[in-house]
Amino acid sequence: MRIFNQLSVRLFLLLFISMAVVFGIFVYLNIHLQKKHLLECATVSGARTSDLVVSALRHSMLQNNRIEIFHAIQAIGSEKEILGLRIINKSGEITFSSVPDETGNKVDMSAEACLTCHSKSRPLSEVTDYGRTRIFMSPQHEKILGIISPIRNAPECSNAACHAHSPNLTILGVLDLKMSLRRADTYVAETTRNSILYGIFSIFTFALLFGIFIYQVVQKPIAKLRQGTQEISKGNLDYRIDIDHGDEIGQLARSFNYMTGELKKARDEITAWNRELEARVERKRRKLQQAEERMREIDKLASLGKLAASVAHELNNPLAGILTYSKLVERKLVPQKDQLDSELFRILHIIQEETARSGQIVKDLLLFARREGGEFQKASLHSLIEKSLNIVWHKITMQEIAVEKKFDLRDDLIECDPAQIQQALVALLVNATEAMLEGGTLTLVTRALNAQHVAVEVTDTGVGIPPEVKAHIFEPFFSTKENQKGVGLGLSVVFGIIQRHKGVITVESEVGKGTTFHITLPREQSKTD
Repeated sequence: MRIFNQLSVRLFLLLFISMAVVFGIFVYLNIHLQKKHLLECATVSGARTSDLVVSALRHSMLQNNRIEIFHAIQAIGSEKEILGLRIINKSGEITFSSVPDETGNKVDMSAEACLTCHSKSRPLSEVTDYGRTRIFMSPQHEKILGIISPIRNAPECSNAACHAHSPNLTILGVLDLKMSLRRADTYVAETTRNSILYGIFSIFTFALLFGIFIYQVVQKPIAKLRQGTQEISKGNLDYRIDIDHGDEIGQLARSFNYMTGELKKARDEITAWNRELEARVERKRRKLQQAEERMREIDKLASLGKLAASVAHELNNPLAGILTYSKLVERKLVPQKDQLDSELFRILHIIQEETARSGQIVKDLLLFARREGGEFQKASLHSLIEKSLNIVWHKITMQEIAVEKKFDLRDDLIECDPAQIQQALVALLVNATEAMLEGGTLTLVTRALNAQHVAVEVTDTGVGIPPEVKAHIFEPFFSTKENQKGVGLGLSVVFGIIQRHKGVITVESEVGKGTTFHITLPREQSKTD
């Protein structure tokens, strides 16, 4: 992770892990020594208790008072910490036991109580203090300390008249004492828990102190250095790092501040030179721009002759409409000479609009040459589309083209030159109908792109435009129509109209599937237009 790449974090982790290891070793050794010391104390205490029991029973054994020995064994064995007390003779028979059922039983010489003395071929005559004790687990998983105390053959035993033993015997039997180590284990567990808790507390206390120290001495100065580099990368050469330490980081901060000052001096010199160069370049650019403008004016003058030749083609569509509707008027007047209906007035109105549009085309040619236009005003985009459809409706009907209108634009008022926008829409509709000579679907879509712009889409399902042609369709005089029906000014005029309205026009097309023209127009024109 990114945080582990920080120097302060790595330094803190190194110190924390080292400290945790040291404290862990210390706690482990402390617990181990505590266990060892406690076990030694328990062993010494158990051995002393066992010897005291042997001494306490000595008089009764000399008197061979078995009843008194029995009661003493039972009384001592009833103590809470004593789990078992028994006397085993030389032959391995349990003569007395705090557990009555054991009395008279034979002890296996390989048992833990006998193994110390009888582990070799000959029994030992003496047992060391270390060999007297054993630790084992009870069936209830309780740790038990077992201690054997030898019952030696003293002179008064071998000379006694009641039950004299041979003076050659060194040990007459053993006293086997079993003591519970539950209290010792509880104390060890408590000591272990406390040692671990104290160790953890100490580790985190020192870790907190180390963290504060590292933060003040390492993290904060490095953060200031990093902030300084970020400010320099942003271009703020007036920034200075505020670190007043006498160590290496302080020296680095002072060197950084000196470097920043030198960089500022160099940048100021470069800035002055850049301004001088920019002024010179600007003067040259203006001269080149003036020369380019003169060349464009010359090109425009040269193209005026060609533009005049194309007027006939641009007037062809509206004049064809006039001719068609004139014939319709003639047909309607023949059977109805004595009356005029409203349909006749509508047709006559269309004739007037077509005639007006013919005059507007001539004006647009002049505007194209002068880069000027008519007045901008608020107009309904949907109304302009409907008027444009009416103009080419005869072609749409004759070619059996289906029209789909998806007007999703609620507020369709835009600031534009209505005549020019209508001219552009008519040109696109004519282009679409000419691409669908065998019929198809013409789709008109309007929608709002955002609060400032609207979109218009004109889609046909015609033959499509090849990729090599699509790159040139907005160029003047470019045409792919058969028999050279026009000189290619239709889409170039559309392009000029959309540009004059500070809009954008793009085209998508796939051969055999159709073409879509995307137009983006602003709702309001800039006041500087």
